[in-house]
Amino acid sequence: MIKFIDKLGVLGQLIYLVIIGIGAFLIISGVYSYTIEWKYIIVGLMILVPLFLLLKEKLKMDETESKNKGAYEKYVKEFKASADRIVILLDEAHIIENKRYQTVNVVEGNGAALNEIAGYGHLNEEKIEHVYCKVTFKINYHDTTITVKHTIHKDETTVRMYFYMQKSTTLYINPYDVDEFYLDMEFLDKT
Repeated sequence: MIKFIDKLGVLGQLIYLVIIGIGAFLIISGVYSYTIEWKYIIVGLMILVPLFLLLKEKLKMDETESKNKGAYEKYVKEFKASADRIVILLDEAHIIENKRYQTVNVVEGNGAALNEIAGYGHLNEEKIEHVYCKVTFKINYHDTTITVKHTIHKDETTVRMYFYMQKSTTLYINPYDVDEFYLDMEFLDKT
């Protein structure tokens, strides 16, 4: 249910506020009527209580996500301080562009049913193309060749442009466990 509200965006927020307004109006009408109308108050509470519980759960999830992000950033900062640093020349990267397609429903409800009946069911769906690049580096570290792979959610031309402008980056490796490393690609997020 929470993901549904997130997907609706502005329209979802507007609907959410209208429902809260209706619930509040029912409660106020029940309290300020000539005689207290308990049925209006109960219906208003039945509308508002689940919405407030949903909002509370969403805020709790956002707080947990924020804490997790902060913990990860702290871990990366500490790891960078204790790890061995290797400078990687970005023009030596092996880049392979991949595409993934996702089908999403763009028409729902009565419109979708009418399209299906009329034989135009394909109009209910839209294919979305997701482009990403698999970037591979071969690194020599203490007489061992390490292969470092990283996925970047951009097209190949954009990745090559960023790499051309940046020239080099740093690979942080745990000196006691070469399988634990961090490839600094933060320059991709700055624009």
